[in-house]
Amino acid sequence: NQDVGEIAVIGSGNGVVGVRNPFDLTGKTLSFTPSGTAYTLANDAASLDTAASQNGTRLSLKDDDHTQISLPFPFPFYGATYTQAFVNSNGTVTFNQGDDDYRAAYGHFASGPPAIAALFMDLNPPQATNGVRLLREASRVVITFDNVPISGDNYTLNGGQTFQIRLYPTGRIELTYTTASPITGQAVTGLNPGNLPSSTTFRLASKALKPPFSSSLTASRLKYTLAILSNSSSP
Repeated sequence: NQDVGEIAVIGSGNGVVGVRNPFDLTGKTLSFTPSGTAYTLANDAASLDTAASQNGTRLSLKDDDHTQISLPFPFPFYGATYTQAFVNSNGTVTFNQGDDDYRAAYGHFASGPPAIAALFMDLNPPQATNGVRLLREASRVVITFDNVPISGDNYTLNGGQTFQIRLYPTGRIELTYTTASPITGQAVTGLNPGNLPSSTTFRLASKALKPPFSSSLTASRLKYTLAILSNSSSP
């Protein structure tokens, strides 16, 4: 550390400068299983169901758009039960209302409606050959983003993003990724119980999601993140 003129030069180590989290879920499956009022997380190999994508119906989604779908079973999520959901073109599923936001800001995700963010970022389904596809069965709902490019970005730089959101009657959620490695922009992956106040402490963890979680990070220090938000009031 040193002073240069009237400017203090401080080293970036020891937490002085927050390092953005790298984001690459390619080849991974994240499984969220309800456990009381929270979720446990398992991290396994990718398990994209190609048949579910091929047999699904393409959703009519524009850029920064949403569409409402009916669920074939009551779906429990953070203490509430839903029979309707919204599939949003920017990589999320929300409840109570759609979300057309494209900035993928962590603060927006936290204060927005109840949400499952598989890859919340500025995606453009109309530019994809297969787009976003929906398969509804009595035992599951499968939503596939099939090789969807990042909006307004150089496709050859990032390629298409391919991932699935799978919902089950038990409340289990699976997010599986063939390709999810955005080079530009920002992205959020995680669960949000919905409409958290700005003063809420956001607790993040990669393994144990039942409060108290293992770590807490400041939202402004994050670019790519796996974020599981809790409405718990525990410190």
